[in-house]
Amino acid sequence: MRPQPAKFMSDPNPTWKVRPPWPDELLRLERNFQIPGLQIGAGVPVRRWVIEASEPERIVGMAALKETLEQSPEDRLKASVLRFAWEVRPSWGNHPAAAALLETVLSEAKEAAASAVVTSAENDGWIENALLARGFREASRKQIWNINVQRAMGPLLGKFSRMLLRMPVQITNIDVSNLEPIRKICAHYKLLSPELVVPASPQARNGFDPRLSFVAGDPANPLAILMGRESKGKAYLEILARNAQHSNETPTASLGLLRDFFLAAQKIGYDEVSCLFLFEQDSGIVSLIRRFGATRQESVSQFMLTL
Repeated sequence: MRPQPAKFMSDPNPTWKVRPPWPDELLRLERNFQIPGLQIGAGVPVRRWVIEASEPERIVGMAALKETLEQSPEDRLKASVLRFAWEVRPSWGNHPAAAALLETVLSEAKEAAASAVVTSAENDGWIENALLARGFREASRKQIWNINVQRAMGPLLGKFSRMLLRMPVQITNIDVSNLEPIRKICAHYKLLSPELVVPASPQARNGFDPRLSFVAGDPANPLAILMGRESKGKAYLEILARNAQHSNETPTASLGLLRDFFLAAQKIGYDEVSCLFLFEQDSGIVSLIRRFGATRQESVSQFMLTL
């Protein structure tokens, strides 16, 4: 369990305030504060706030709020959902300034007539506790696993490759002109809303990478899909799901998808990839990747507050 921030018996630094950042601070903020999932895209308004303090350093926290096309985890809330993220220096985690920063974000979301706000946080951290105390609820949980590409390729090209020879399955890269079957599978499992199943671009930085994304079987009606992407010099396997419309599951479909994914990652030059899986839905997939030497790095939850 990670260290928790120290609790203040009294305010050690009463000289602080929450304010929007100055333009010349933005580059330093983005470099020093890791705010996941809030990249600036064309036409996506982003609002930011910082905690300014006189001691021990001028900026000790940052929050960002943006409009998002994603659906909330509940189908009944399909519009006006805003996403935000925040980070505060560990020594300021239980400081009144951290609570003030959160309330500033929520107040702005209410003024924007949002129906709800969503955010992600690592489990077993002070941010998770702060969100739950404020009335947020955990909507979903993801496990993040790392896999060494070379180690995974051993069994995939050996033992499991022989299974693929006995029960062959066609594996092809996702065709960006034929995304409707992919969108239906993602929507069925509530993995991604249809408008987010797009190839990566400057306007959609979290989109999938066609080089790292595959379908098993007929592309018009796949047996299973695998979607991967690149971000900040890392390769991610984000979705591995079978098509629920196929009553007979093909056991080698996932193996073929994983084999071609790791081969593609290796060709691009990656020695390691990260896998993100929904905790509630993917226990079978997690068991499979553990057979390839995967190690769990962290667990991250999405939290929601209905306004």
